[in-house]
Amino acid sequence: DQTTTYSNFNNGNFNTGNFNFWTHSGNVVAGGNFVAFNGSDATPNGVISQSISTVNGQSYTFGGDVIRIGGGAGTVQLKLDVIDNVTSAVIATQTLTAVSGTAAFSQSFTGNGNDFTIKFTDISAATVNVDIGLDNLALTPNPTTVGTNYLNSASAIIWDTTTNAGYNNNIAGIARDDASG
Repeated sequence: DQTTTYSNFNNGNFNTGNFNFWTHSGNVVAGGNFVAFNGSDATPNGVISQSISTVNGQSYTFGGDVIRIGGGAGTVQLKLDVIDNVTSAVIATQTLTAVSGTAAFSQSFTGNGNDFTIKFTDISAATVNVDIGLDNLALTPNPTTVGTNYLNSASAIIWDTTTNAGYNNNIAGIARDDASG
């Protein structure tokens, strides 16, 4: 288990046994190296979230493991939302269903320079003797590819690949950026 994959995201494996770096509410418990929602057949209303900073134009992959806990009946699900904190727009969303055991999931999105919130909401139907959990959560910036915009320190595009289509190789530039120090 890794505690941090990206310096902007923390406690994705809950090894600390607590919600350090996470905001949480409802029926959700951290401990035992994972987080569990809807424990002891409680009302499925748990929510956890964590804020991250993004870089304009940077592609990210967020992923981890969704876990079905217990042998009871019922459908256990979490809704994953990636939310722009400035505009409140949902940038990416996914429903995670725990069918049996542990299953990996991933969600890609592109940053725009704003802070984003990664949020999980328990949307399970009422269940008996079965819960849903998360572990090994990680945020990874994807490698930059040919055709990447050039950005200043404020994450504003100063050379746009779309505007300059056809000019993607051996690009160099010199610019003054007083905000960089």
